[in-house]
Amino acid sequence: MSVTCQPTLYKTVVPASYKSAARRHERPASFGVQLYEQQDSEQHRVDAVGRPLPHRSAQQQTTGEAVYVADMPSYKGLYCQHVT
Repeated sequence: MSVTCQPTLYKTVVPASYKSAARRHERPASFGVQLYEQQDSEQHRVDAVGRPLPHRSAQQQTTGEAVYVADMPSYKGLYCQHVT
């Protein structure tokens, strides 16, 4: 069973903006601001509680250098099993 669409109906019902998926999409550049609370002057410098600290892999993730499991090559014939 085949379904046909009348060309005249397509031209009148469907808006012109829906007829092409190839039109250019533009958006402004992203930006952001992060605000931090001021720490107590009596707090020791090595005390990380309440301080903004980047996690260990942040630099690699933002630059695209991080290696994820999905990016690693798979090994054929390598199996493992959980032993209890």
